[in-house]
Amino acid sequence: MTFEDSLNSKVNRFGSCITRGMSVEALKAGALNLSQGFPDEPPPPEVALAAINAITSGRNHYADFRGLPELRTAVAAEMRRFHGINWVDGDKHVTITCGTTEAMLMCMLTLVDEGRGDEVILIEPWYENYWPQVVLSGATLRTVVLRPPDYRLTEEVLGPVFNSRTKAIVLTNPGNPTGRVLTKDELELVAEFCKRYDAFALVDEIYCHYVFDGREHISLASLPDMAGRTVTINGISKNFACTGWRVGWAVTPEPLTPAVRRVHDFVTATVPTPFQIGAVVALGLPDSYFADLRHRFEKRREILCGYLERTPLKFQRPEGAYYVLADVSETGRTSSQLTNELLERAKVAVVPGEAYHRDRELADRVIRLTFSKSDEVLHSAGEALARFFERAGAS
Repeated sequence: MTFEDSLNSKVNRFGSCITRGMSVEALKAGALNLSQGFPDEPPPPEVALAAINAITSGRNHYADFRGLPELRTAVAAEMRRFHGINWVDGDKHVTITCGTTEAMLMCMLTLVDEGRGDEVILIEPWYENYWPQVVLSGATLRTVVLRPPDYRLTEEVLGPVFNSRTKAIVLTNPGNPTGRVLTKDELELVAEFCKRYDAFALVDEIYCHYVFDGREHISLASLPDMAGRTVTINGISKNFACTGWRVGWAVTPEPLTPAVRRVHDFVTATVPTPFQIGAVVALGLPDSYFADLRHRFEKRREILCGYLERTPLKFQRPEGAYYVLADVSETGRTSSQLTNELLERAKVAVVPGEAYHRDRELADRVIRLTFSKSDEVLHSAGEALARFFERAGAS
């Protein structure tokens, strides 16, 4: 028996994270990193100071495994303030997790019964972590493949995948990697199917403040009769430039909360106390902070897209989040070929389509770039991309 044969068979069904691997490759190659989506700026000073003061004042031990009471209260206030959801109670509905990654896996492990044949629906192209999490939970995967340029959810694509074994559908809103912001019509369609088949919706809203061109972000849990079947997942990583702090949360309907907390308790037990204290301050920042965030990243979107318009890459301006999913078909290269060439010759790291698609034909057609970086980095990377394609066209 080989070592691989001795492992849990689920582990052999997926490899290492391609996106995080590209950050490693960028560092090795001395490349500008437009692959992994982390802001390259510091957290707001008052947020960082709150965590520092917590450390120096001695708050360095285990927190309540459910999360600090003041942070759970702050999350409930955030749901009222930004999403119009008034029923959330920190004690009854909020569990603080080690980032949104743990929150999603924790909820899948809680809901899915492998022996029952439970199914989970993913929307392709998807955030790379979701597929391995479905495998680890033991769910049977059902896939909805959305196609460019609009990547829209319709009754025609959702109808065939919902059935009596559907336990949950996973949504990212705004979308990673597509940049879509789901409309109210699309969310109402998802709600209709969830109610029809008694399914849950696991909704990752980590990019909820990155919504551009005057669009509105709508939480699925705010729609009629969806409070009891929606899990809302969020965190502080993206909005406050502290991806290494690993503070997220799951807002769950009350009957589900105790079960989710039992799984959380035996997976990670608790979340770093000083960073939870920083998160309380972050969630209380004024409206002007979030307005400036949208303005800044809308500008960064235009910087990157302006350079991409000088290349043969085809794309739609993202409606939200901070990624551009670009079609490479006119470059004469597959996604992986182009990713390798850009890393080696242009010294720019991007993510190949295999991170987001199981369908090989679709994976070969796209790359993802992030504009979560400083204006300086975006200008330098944009110029490098434009020069690469100019030289490629001349050769």
